[in-house]
Order: sequence, then structure tokens, then C-alpha cells
Amino acid sequence: MTDETNKSFENTASSDASTDTSEVAVASGSETKRSGSLLKSPWLWAGLCALSIAGSGIAIATVSATHFSPEREVKQYFDLLEQGKSDRALGLLHATVPQGDAVLLSGDGLKASLDGFEASSLELETDTVESDPNQRTVTASYTFSGSEHQTVFTLRKARTDWLFFDKWEFVPVTLPVATVQAQYSPTATVNDSPSPLSTKKSAAKGSESNEPAWNVQTYPVLPPALVKASYQTEFIKGSEQQQVLTDFTAKSPTISLGAEASDKLTDYVDAQLKDYLDKCADQQVLKPAGCPMDYATSARVRSSTINWDILEYPEAKVTLTSQGWSIEPLRGRAKIALQEQDLDSGELYTAQEQDTFEFRATLKVNGNRVTVTPDAFDYDPNNQA
Repeated sequence: MTDETNKSFENTASSDASTDTSEVAVASGSETKRSGSLLKSPWLWAGLCALSIAGSGIAIATVSATHFSPEREVKQYFDLLEQGKSDRALGLLHATVPQGDAVLLSGDGLKASLDGFEASSLELETDTVESDPNQRTVTASYTFSGSEHQTVFTLRKARTDWLFFDKWEFVPVTLPVATVQAQYSPTATVNDSPSPLSTKKSAAKGSESNEPAWNVQTYPVLPPALVKASYQTEFIKGSEQQQVLTDFTAKSPTISLGAEASDKLTDYVDAQLKDYLDKCADQQVLKPAGCPMDYATSARVRSSTINWDILEYPEAKVTLTSQGWSIEPLRGRAKIALQEQDLDSGELYTAQEQDTFEFRATLKVNGNRVTVTPDAFDYDPNNQA
């Protein structure tokens, strides 16, 4: 009984196992048939091809935008400027350099022209040129010296590489120039570099002005560029002025440096006026000759007792007008002490009096030679008698 039962169980298990194996085999065969059917499906291959083409298109577009776009050329131009490689920047622009002093195109002059340029603020935007589908304009927006500025570049398609990648180049340009002009100085300091002002601009015809001619120089620049100019001679200065050039086509700006009295000139004028008044005070007379102070009395005076002192010296205010240099009216204060004798009684007594006086003086400047002349009293600075 037991043996028959065990055989029955073994046959049943064997039958079940055989059934499971058969089902697995059938399922496996079914999956294989389906996979084979899918691989043979034209829709699958079409989808894979579409994905491949789309991926290739994205890759091509990415590479083109990164390495072959107009914006890349403009970005390279700004990089070259910051690196001080002006020769390569000029070549990239296909630029024509106008006549003038090239001090702002290299070295310290170029470096100073980028003072205030914030590279991190640079943003580029490309637009199509309607009149020419092979041209693009790239607008560079940036911060310069705390203000927002823009420079527009025009580029053209030079060729197409590997069927997909357009090569862009700048449309040739002529560099803009800044003009610096100054009076009373044949040189100027432009972006911390000395520069001769070699060309002279004549005064207007028929003008009766005594002003000297303007000395002029032009300076080609690589936009964007900050141009700073000033000058300093021994007695005269042209205070620093500046312009930011951002446009290749805008009218050339002119930096006009006038003339102001330097501290040394003002000090020199004050010293000359002091020397003049001290010479006046040395004269033991009631009205020193050629001098602004005087004392009136009806008493008899012994000249040896007369003593003038200058209590307050004038401080000159020197200005430049259309007629040349001028000194504003001068004001000072003096004291006289002397011994007088009454004509009736013969009594001697000491008198003291303060005198507030005003006068004018002229100023002439010729290069480093300065002449100060008090002009209301026939004073001759060359007469030392």
C-alpha cells in the first residue's frame, strides 16, 4: 500500500513538473516571437532614426551656438581687449586705424581705457539684418563706470564648414577717434600716458581774441574705451576730463581742456603782490609812490618817523577769460604810525591810523614766464629804485 501510494505521488509530481516546463517553454517562445516581431517593425526603426536625427540636430545646434556663432566672435573680441592683445583684436575686426596718436591702442593706454569696464555684466544679443540674410548684428550690453552702455557689432557669414557650421567674421570697420585739444600746453596726459599735441587749430578768422591757438591731437580707440585727458605745466593746469566711446559710427567726441591757475601760479601771484606791498611799506612817505595806500594830514610830519606796516595781504583769485588771464580786484589793509607836530601849538604827538585799500593787477603768462603788474598806480615791476 505504501509503495503504490509513493509511486502515485511521484507520477503526479513528475506530471506537474512536466506541465510547468511546458508552460515556461511556451511562454518563452511567445516572448521570442514578439521580440522578433518588434525588431522587424518599421515603426521602431523609424522612431529610432527620428531620435537619432533629433539628437544629432541638438548636438549640431549646441556646437554651432557654442563655437560657430556671431556671439562667440564678439565674446572673443572682448576677451582680447581684456588680455591687452590689441593687435589680434584689430585683426579680428578687420579694422582700419585712422591717423593719430595710437597711445590708446596698446600698453598702459589700452589698459586705462578699460578702467570701469565690468566684464561680468557683458550680455550679447544677436539679430538678423533684414537687408542681408547673411549678416547679423550683435548688441553687447555692459556696465562701464557704473553706467549702462551698448556697442553694436555687424558680422557676416564667411563660409559653412562640414555642411552645418557657419563661420562668421566682422564686417570691416574704421576705428572711432577721440579728439583732445588744449590751450597753453603742447602736451597732454591721455589715459596716464604723455602725448604731444602736434597739430595747431588756428583761432577763428576775424577774431580779436588774444587767446592762443588750441593744440589738437586725435586718438584712435577700440570700443568700448574710456578716454581721460588733462595737462599740467608749472603754472597752468587743464583739469581732467573724460569721455566714454562705445560706438563705431558716432561723431568723434572732443575733450577741450581749458586753463586754470595751478596752486603754484596762485602762490606765485600772492608772493609777487606781497613783495610789491612790502616795497610800498618801505617808503617813509605819506603816499608811497605807485602804491594803493595813503595818509592825509595838515600837521607837520618828520619823514624819518613814518612807518608803514601791512596788516592784511590780499589773496589773489586768478581766472581765465576770453581776453586772457585776469586777477579779481584785490583788497588789503595797512597801518601807518608817525610823529606829527601841530602847526599852531608846536606840540609833538604820535599818530596811528589803519587804511583799507583796494587795487587791481594784471597777469600775463607766456609758457613758464609769469608777469604780475599792479596797474592802477603806474607801478613798474622792473624799476627797483
